[in-house]
Amino acid sequence: MALGLALSACAKDEFVTRAATEDGPGAALLGAAEAPALVSRDYSVENVEVVVPESLEVSYANSFFPKADIVWWGDPVGDRRAQVDALITEAVKKGVADLDGARKVNLVLEVTRFHAITEKTRFAAPPGTATHDIKMMLTVLDAETGEVIEPAHPVGVTFEAHTGTQALADMAEGITQKDRITEKLVELMHMELG
Repeated sequence: MALGLALSACAKDEFVTRAATEDGPGAALLGAAEAPALVSRDYSVENVEVVVPESLEVSYANSFFPKADIVWWGDPVGDRRAQVDALITEAVKKGVADLDGARKVNLVLEVTRFHAITEKTRFAAPPGTATHDIKMMLTVLDAETGEVIEPAHPVGVTFEAHTGTQALADMAEGITQKDRITEKLVELMHMELG
């Protein structure tokens, strides 16, 4: 039971705007979160920039729930920020490739959290007890003028991570964590911008 609660904690990190008022300290976030609903989208994406701030803490701990902003074990040991940048960039480009609208735009996505699962969680946790949790701030800019069309607003995906027998079945089929995360980020871009 305690293991399940610890692993499900990945899904608890939410962007909170309920305390924000129009003129209070949360006003900027409140306005940004509401802005995209007012925009008529007819986009063609020219450029995707992913920012993975140096301030984000990276964990290399092979534990059930490392306390960090970036937890990624889907690539060989290396620069996790660069790996997360590459994964998100590829997924977003794939997700917007079919947009052929009249307005050319650039996207800037700043990663605020990238929690996949560790090897320990992947193989020792019971199915249904872990999540992948990716959070970013998305800004849409006019590709020609640089004008902000959609101010920075939170976007992300949280979904069940395959563990135990599910992870083994994925491996047998050649499906990786990277494949599953990429698929969800492609869906996110279709939902956000399509």
